[in-house]
Amino acid sequence: MACKYGVHSFEGGVHELDRSRCVLCGECVEACLYTALEIKGKEMSVDEVFAEILKDRLFYETSGGGMTLSGGEPLAQPEFSLALLRKCKAEGIQTCVETSGFASESVFQEFLPEIDVLLFDYKATDPEEHLALTGQSNEQILRNLDLAVKASKEIYLRCPLVPGVNDSPAHLAGIAALSSKYPTLAGIEIMPYHNMGTAKNDRIGEAALMADLPNVSDEQKQVWRAQFDKKISIN
Repeated sequence: MACKYGVHSFEGGVHELDRSRCVLCGECVEACLYTALEIKGKEMSVDEVFAEILKDRLFYETSGGGMTLSGGEPLAQPEFSLALLRKCKAEGIQTCVETSGFASESVFQEFLPEIDVLLFDYKATDPEEHLALTGQSNEQILRNLDLAVKASKEIYLRCPLVPGVNDSPAHLAGIAALSSKYPTLAGIEIMPYHNMGTAKNDRIGEAALMADLPNVSDEQKQVWRAQFDKKISIN
């Protein structure tokens, strides 16, 4: 079996893949009898996604849950995301958005009326460190967090911690300071780094950025917890 673009070939019992020549046509996937390759994900319209959401309507009604819009970054696709959120709200389905919080103030304010619950990332306290780690300062993110709090949204602050990257005492103090500044936060979730996603990089032929970094140990989690609890008590 061979792709007409010379991307995938099977000779002498060995599969060979040249990703540099791939044009994402999917022909190699259709031709392969051994399902060595597969396409994950597909383009869908707002109505198609909403039809899938409605299939679980009974579950939402009995559990008190709803639809969570994640990503990627939902705020980076405002037209699609807003249309889907508005459809859910019109049908009485609770809406939740998982976001980095990075968007213009005008876009964020447009989203707020359509959101019931926010899962709001907080990656670094120092603006310069945030810029170095993510490519953007956290100043606009913090302004949007303030807007969400003032709009009385149910907000869970989600704080990923990566050993040696953003687990400094200063950042833990920054998280504690936010909990003091915004006592109406529904919760603060400390999310220790794990490497369970590295297999996805292998499947798409890309090296994971932190493949050699081990999962956070229970001992390290306890150290973080003690530091955080101390900062909370001080605040």
